[in-house]
Amino acid sequence: MRLAGIVLAYALSQVTPGVLRPAASLEIRFPESHQIYWGRYFLNNATSHISGWITPRGNGEAFKIDRISASANTRFKAILYSPGCALQTAEVSLPNTEPYQYSFQCEPLPQTELHGVISSLDPYYRDIVVVEAKYVARWAPSFFGYNDGTITGIPLGTSTALDSENHFKLAIPDFSKDKLANSPGYQGELHIWLRNKQSGQLVASLSTVPGGHRGIPITALGETSHQFTLCYVRLPSRHDEFGFSIRDSHPQENACGN
Repeated sequence: MRLAGIVLAYALSQVTPGVLRPAASLEIRFPESHQIYWGRYFLNNATSHISGWITPRGNGEAFKIDRISASANTRFKAILYSPGCALQTAEVSLPNTEPYQYSFQCEPLPQTELHGVISSLDPYYRDIVVVEAKYVARWAPSFFGYNDGTITGIPLGTSTALDSENHFKLAIPDFSKDKLANSPGYQGELHIWLRNKQSGQLVASLSTVPGGHRGIPITALGETSHQFTLCYVRLPSRHDEFGFSIRDSHPQENACGN
């Protein structure tokens, strides 16, 4: 009976309110000239997998993760990107309860232009959207060693408007010169989106024509032009002069291909 009491007292001491057990922390530092950045990370140990997104903190502050349960098996992995730089992966072991740091070293990457045209887009919507691109790392689950079903899509930080004939030119990284993006097993693709300029929300994804594929392989970026159609549309409702909703022909559902 006395032994049980001792065990219970020890257990309660481990969860006493206001008492924080020692833990590790990790800071990811970006150069002052690259305070726009994105990424995704996983913290893995023998018993758990924790994931999150890496986004700017503002005021030049480093991205920091606190209260990490350190152990010999605890490992941090991340996919990182900053405009003007090549893609980068980071791996840090966190065996001890101490602060750790990782510094992002920019490897300059030139830009190129993606030329495209969207078929059958109403002029009303053409004037309220901009075109953006995301890099989708299909290889992320293999790199992280875990798949939680989340697609790792990294915004590339540029946008452009459509002209009167639904053509656009979008500045994107020249991934043909990115060592990681061209490495075996690290092939990714671009997804093209429309963002509402007024609300800031993503309202439509584009798929290629012909084929109906949602992503553009990195190897196809050198093509002179791409034709797109709308898929997964969430465009705002239109109204006539009397305030009644106007029914559109655009699909309001996920009609995307692969």
